[in-house]
Amino acid sequence: MSSDLLIDNWTLQAAERLLLDGCDADESVALSVDGAANNSEWVPKATATADLAALLRLLTDVITRDHLLVDETFLSTWGREKSPLILLRESAIVAGHIVPAPPSEARALTAEIVEHLCVTPSLKDAQRENRESWSSGRNIVHQAQSTILWGAAGYLMRSHYFGLPYSGHPLRAVALEQTLFRSAQIDVTLGVKQWLLDQRKAVFEAVIPGSHVTIGIILPPFVVEIIEASSSASDLITTALQYRDEYANLRRWLHGYQEAVERDDMAAMVKHKDVLRSVEDNVKRRVHSSKDGGTSLSVSLAFLSASLPSIAPLEWAKNKVGVRAVLNRLVFSKRGEQAFTRLLGLFGEGSTKLGRRIAHELPDLL
Repeated sequence: MSSDLLIDNWTLQAAERLLLDGCDADESVALSVDGAANNSEWVPKATATADLAALLRLLTDVITRDHLLVDETFLSTWGREKSPLILLRESAIVAGHIVPAPPSEARALTAEIVEHLCVTPSLKDAQRENRESWSSGRNIVHQAQSTILWGAAGYLMRSHYFGLPYSGHPLRAVALEQTLFRSAQIDVTLGVKQWLLDQRKAVFEAVIPGSHVTIGIILPPFVVEIIEASSSASDLITTALQYRDEYANLRRWLHGYQEAVERDDMAAMVKHKDVLRSVEDNVKRRVHSSKDGGTSLSVSLAFLSASLPSIAPLEWAKNKVGVRAVLNRLVFSKRGEQAFTRLLGLFGEGSTKLGRRIAHELPDLL
């Protein structure tokens, strides 16, 4: 397996709706679980917020993943005429697949998974009512729970048979986080993206006074680049495809890391991990060098002029080329506040009440 990813058709449908129709003023809901109180509730979220989160996830996945797999049965839920997302199918980045399992076996595993996802008494009761209602008359009593939890269970079943990690629609992803469900599929690319976010947070908290409280939104650096290079909402997908080519070496590195994990190749895993450790050390030096009073050595060549910290020259040089250089640049990319404001403007919500609500809700769905 490479850095392929199983995603929802719902994610593509939501991103397409936003790109073609603009921000949806309807209401959706997200699961909120209070583990201490053994209680859960469905809290309102603007559909436009979930759609925008779906688009941002998709743009990042286009850059970082080799292929995005979806259930072929529901391909018809997106791909409308003149949709920018058609390019993803034509370029074979998105492809449909059929679950390689007997229907009865697939249903049994889905039922087992959804029972694990119903972590509170109210969720268990609602699932039982949904199951009974569906068995007796093909009706659903609790639609949100069916769409989000039962639907997520179906994709986790597909994840098992495909042998691929699964990234759900933002409302499903948040629900899985709330239920503390852990997939058996190791996803190196997701781990590196989380590492990148952690490094970026550390940088901003180190250089912005009080930012541990007021740091605001942090967009994935790939998304910031795409937004800044797009002149309209309809450009976002084509721009992402252009940047995809620029990040081919990063995808190959992620591919190699994933293969090392699957082969249980300790030497290869350590080699890849050392790249992250080297970048992390370099980030710490750059952020804290002036505070710590570190000295530097001036280096001047015909093709290079830079300030070389007082560390091993080879280690410094490694962070200037290849994947290390890419990761260093991504860590120090803009937070994305201005890009996010620009993105809202592309959808006509730059100074609207809905735009302000999206800005408030989005961090919880990224």
